[in-house]
Amino acid sequence: MRREGRKRKCARRHKKKICKKTEKVKFGLLKIKVKVEDVKALAEEEKETKIREQEELLNQGEKVALFAGKDKDKEKTFDEHSKEFKKEIEELSHLEDKGKKIMPTRRDSTISMERIMLIYCIIEEIPVHIGEIISEHIIAWVKHPRRARSFSHQIDKLCLKACPTLDKLPQVKVKDEV
Repeated sequence: MRREGRKRKCARRHKKKICKKTEKVKFGLLKIKVKVEDVKALAEEEKETKIREQEELLNQGEKVALFAGKDKDKEKTFDEHSKEFKKEIEELSHLEDKGKKIMPTRRDSTISMERIMLIYCIIEEIPVHIGEIISEHIIAWVKHPRRARSFSHQIDKLCLKACPTLDKLPQVKVKDEV
């Protein structure tokens, strides 16, 4: 009987130790569980804020894509580029009628936007129809050769560099007013 009594005492002591350990473990688990729940809540909040930020960025991206999608369908011609450039210059210009002329030269205090766009296209090697661009200047020169401003020597050289066949074309001299 003594053995059984000892076994029971040992079992009781052992059970108490186990209970204490389980209580500690349970208490520790509760702490861990609370901490885990707090961390999960923080993680969820962070995810929500990231999702909100991403949605805002996507909305902004969609707006930009809508604007970009309209112009994406076709390539712009020289006239379209020059019109956009003129509009931007006019918007940024603080003087009303000075938007079309922006660069000074020796003879005149300004140079026209067409000349600037032509120089830009030639330097960047963008294919352009030179006759179409300078046709207004040619017509003005033919109608009023004394008042019309011809293209500068630099532009003539750049045009010949871009299109060597222009040099081979016959040159027409206009005397008086034709």
